Amino acid sequence: MNEINEKTQRDTLTDSGLTDFFIGIYKWMTVGVLMSGIFAYLVVEIGMFSFIFSNPIFMYGLIGIELVIMLGIQFLIKKLSPSLALWLFLIYASLTGITLSVIFYAYEISSIIPTFAGAVALFIALAYFGFTTKKFLASWGTFLSVSTFAIIFASLLNLFVFQNSIFDTLISAVVLLVFSGLTMYDNQAYQSIYFSVKGNEDEEKRYTILGALHMYINFIAIFQSLLNLFGSNE
Repeated sequence: MNEINEKTQRDTLTDSGLTDFFIGIYKWMTVGVLMSGIFAYLVVEIGMFSFIFSNPIFMYGLIGIELVIMLGIQFLIKKLSPSLALWLFLIYASLTGITLSVIFYAYEISSIIPTFAGAVALFIALAYFGFTTKKFLASWGTFLSVSTFAIIFASLLNLFVFQNSIFDTLISAVVLLVFSGLTMYDNQAYQSIYFSVKGNEDEEKRYTILGALHMYINFIAIFQSLLNLFGSNE
């Protein structure tokens, strides 16, 4: 395994295609974040917030659709056409923007903007470390996957059972740590993915979109956790 990883690192230094691959990932991730921001703004601007969040069926249905799309892209990526994968990702980002609109009612705008800027700076630093580090992060995969499922379970438990603000703060701290780790891990993992599909144009495009989805999820999780930890409530 080390020999494979060392070869990948050597190839990384000379392969311009890898640079294009990551530019594609971050281009579409950025588009996804912008789409989320636009849809969050529109929900607030046209006064749809009360309708969405006072209607549990609509709200949970929206979240359910998001989850189906997210899981669909991840598990069916080899069967989806690149264009369909891209459209599904953009739809997912737009729907996520609708659910994220709640932050404009929960937090002061003077808190949201610097927290977003801080999340961008932190994400860039983590991504850079993951892309350039000589430490192999593959062993983190199982721990990060298990931690992600534990976070989901704990969040649901707190939402429907405990409803405890201290527990919520603890979950946010764990989310920040886990998705910071995932950001580093994914940036290294997608180098190996690139070399495994290199030369197959459709496969490269598919994994560009999957990479954009993963980086988008990592960034949104980091932003939300920072906001929960350090944001000023309305």
